[in-house]
Amino acid sequence: MNKQTIENLFRKCCVNQCRAIDSHGETVLYKRQDLCNLSMDAAEKGQKYFYIKKIPIPNEPKWFDIELGEPEYRYFLQSRDGLSEEEYRKLLDECE
Repeated sequence: MNKQTIENLFRKCCVNQCRAIDSHGETVLYKRQDLCNLSMDAAEKGQKYFYIKKIPIPNEPKWFDIELGEPEYRYFLQSRDGLSEEEYRKLLDECE
């Protein structure tokens, strides 16, 4: 299995991207005021998207503050056929 084959198995997704402008060219409004402010700022600059960074709040595990951040990516398996047993074992062997 070559590098290109392995790369084709995965799909790259941005996980912290938020829309600033909708399909009608209007600024997207959010329920959270901080997101609304970031959306309006990005829209004023002509940006379609903005990226957020979650900042944990001490002693509040379910809540977080938000500030502008850089794009963050995750890679998800997208192969329709999956890997054969042989391909799977070969891939693991190459990782060792």
